Amino acid sequence: MEKNNSIAQECLNEMLSRQVLFNPGFEQEKEQLTSLYDLRLNMAKDINKDKFKEDEISNWESAVENLKKSAAKKLVLNWVTSEFKHFMIFWDYDSERLAGIFYLYPKSSIKEQEEYNSDIIKRGFSVSSLKYDSGQMIKKWK
Repeated sequence: MEKNNSIAQECLNEMLSRQVLFNPGFEQEKEQLTSLYDLRLNMAKDINKDKFKEDEISNWESAVENLKKSAAKKLVLNWVTSEFKHFMIFWDYDSERLAGIFYLYPKSSIKEQEEYNSDIIKRGFSVSSLKYDSGQMIKKWK
């Protein structure tokens, strides 16, 4: 993956200067996670093409290609959501290097997502999202 990835830089800038929701995500074998996001990409292009903008599809395609080229055996997927973009971030589990990243435009605001998280907790389920403001954690759902 290129060292000066503009999407990664944009994500970092959002995390350090705005309110964002961070989800610590999960780890999975590279082949499984790559296959899943390749399938989701193809579905977005074929079935849901009217729901995604051209830049969302093109950066998603680049991320999947980077994942396919990655030497990683296992990946970690995290996501960061700002008011403007929802970033999907794939890390090489062993080297902790960025393996792929893409963004989608969020369908709901941070406030709406916070309300949804609180509702999930009220129903007795757990939420792993954390809220940050300019790089400082300000809320953890319990």
